[in-house]
Amino acid sequence: MFDIRDDMTPEEVPRSGRRPGPARKYPFDKLTPGQHFAVPLAGDPEPRVRARLEAAVYRYRRHHPEHKFRLIFDPQADVLRVFCREAEA
Repeated sequence: MFDIRDDMTPEEVPRSGRRPGPARKYPFDKLTPGQHFAVPLAGDPEPRVRARLEAAVYRYRRHHPEHKFRLIFDPQADVLRVFCREAEA
């Protein structure tokens, strides 16, 4: 039923690293303090886009609690800007 082999050790087994998951929509991990990215509203009301971004920030911070972000609405450009406030060591 199973092939018994002795041609490799556990250290020689290739590792895949991280388990593949969905691609990230927002580049939180690429921001350093003082940088930001803009999310266009694209016809959606500002509170809806803000709620979606706040949920994404919450999910990201569960795994990276050292990062802090601030969302600011820019009415002239009709975007929400996500600023990285600090990244503690």
